[in-house]
Amino acid sequence: MQKKIIPLVIGVLFAFLATYMIKAYFQQQRKLFKEEAQEEAKKAMFAFQQNQVEVFAAITNISAGTIITSRMIDKGLLPRQQAHPQAVRFFGEIEGKQAARIIRAGDQIIPDMLKEKEGKERKKGAVTLSMLVPPGKRAIAVSVDNISLLAGMINPGDRVDVIGTITPPKETKQNEINATLFQNVLIIAVGEELIGMTEVSAKGTRGASSLVTLVLSPKDAGILSFIAERGKIRLSLRSQLDEDKEIYSSVTWDDILQFFESKGTLTISPSRKPGKEVEVYRGLNKETIELR
Repeated sequence: MQKKIIPLVIGVLFAFLATYMIKAYFQQQRKLFKEEAQEEAKKAMFAFQQNQVEVFAAITNISAGTIITSRMIDKGLLPRQQAHPQAVRFFGEIEGKQAARIIRAGDQIIPDMLKEKEGKERKKGAVTLSMLVPPGKRAIAVSVDNISLLAGMINPGDRVDVIGTITPPKETKQNEINATLFQNVLIIAVGEELIGMTEVSAKGTRGASSLVTLVLSPKDAGILSFIAERGKIRLSLRSQLDEDKEIYSSVTWDDILQFFESKGTLTISPSRKPGKEVEVYRGLNKETIELR
């Protein structure tokens, strides 16, 4: 009986030993596989990071001349092939500089979009108005009321449409004309505040002035001067992103009357020719009677 038990015990021991060795082998293989997987993940992450570049992009629309702050831009990673070759890599290259042109939300910041900030305390006479006028253009100042200035909200660097109202001479038998004269016109100064001035340097330069300096071609400047002397000028503020020009027709009294009539707010009665009038004096009182 003992002879039969001994081989059975030995067989069970070998079975346990084989099971243990197989388990140990799989544990070792699992550990090796995990280490290899971690190593491959590290290599993949390293390769991914090597292919990523840090860029700065605008998170809001930035007008030309605006001093750029950290609130206007954000930092992120992009695949190297999607990043602009000249994209700025360090925030120090951006902070405190001025936008050289309009920067739209989402645009990657590149050096061409930036210019050095002008001195905080600009000395009077250091920069003249003529230095801001582009070649071939003319600066012309027009006087506008507080309504046209949008209660002081129009600033140098904004763009506007210029609307003119003029009454032709009586001999032309023309009605009063109201029309958009020029579109997308740059304002380079409001009062004495010039385009590109910081809040510190611009403080106190505008005051209560109603003078706005526009940039126009020589011919357009002459037309604006003519209408300003004989009529009224209004400014219509445009979006910095709106560069389109549309065709507008002039607006006359007939257009206004037709507009109200189409809205049902005005009934136009046929005109009646006035009759002859007779002046009657009763003592010191004068009375005019119309003869029908």
